[in-house]
Amino acid sequence: MYHYGAWIQDTDETAHKHLNENDWRTLSGLSYGRHTIIEVGCNQGGTTRLFAQGAEQVFAVDWFKGDVDMGESDPGELQQKFSQNCADVLESNRVILYAMDTLTAAEQLRADGVTADMIFIDADHSYEACKADIEAYLPLLRKGGVLCGHDVGSFPSVTQAVEEAFPNAWVLPDFIWLWREKQNPMPAGYSIVWDTWTTRHAVARVAPEK
Repeated sequence: MYHYGAWIQDTDETAHKHLNENDWRTLSGLSYGRHTIIEVGCNQGGTTRLFAQGAEQVFAVDWFKGDVDMGESDPGELQQKFSQNCADVLESNRVILYAMDTLTAAEQLRADGVTADMIFIDADHSYEACKADIEAYLPLLRKGGVLCGHDVGSFPSVTQAVEEAFPNAWVLPDFIWLWREKQNPMPAGYSIVWDTWTTRHAVARVAPEK
């Protein structure tokens, strides 16, 4: 059995501090067994390594400048940290980096013929940018795939953009939103609860809210 703690040690500990343990659990379960993942906003590469552990290939997108809400960064310094944290998976081509703004990257990915069975959006947290990223990357999602992202419920701007685009989106512990075609809405008064998990055996259920 795999556990995210076994490989997360290979990254700088600051690379994954913006996600709590439940978010890691959710993303670990969602990403395991995927063929291709597009990660929109990879920062220092903590989630990139998580996705590379579970999927055959990851296309990571970031301009490494940060944003107003999460803090602006020196692009050269941040990209260097990403490259150090993901050196092995970059060298093996398990991770392909698109070091550019998210909308330009979406156009380039489309031109390169890239589609994915999971797309994760966690880039600029403004309403306008999140809305634009959803619109730009949705066409790259394969039939039956999952479009998801971070910070719904914690950033009103992200929450608004997601609720407008996907009224039936699910919110998984704690701040992960998820949508797939023909998805039923979460029953009123219910939420996702993790009972136990590893990347091979994740057990979650829909349960009444306490």
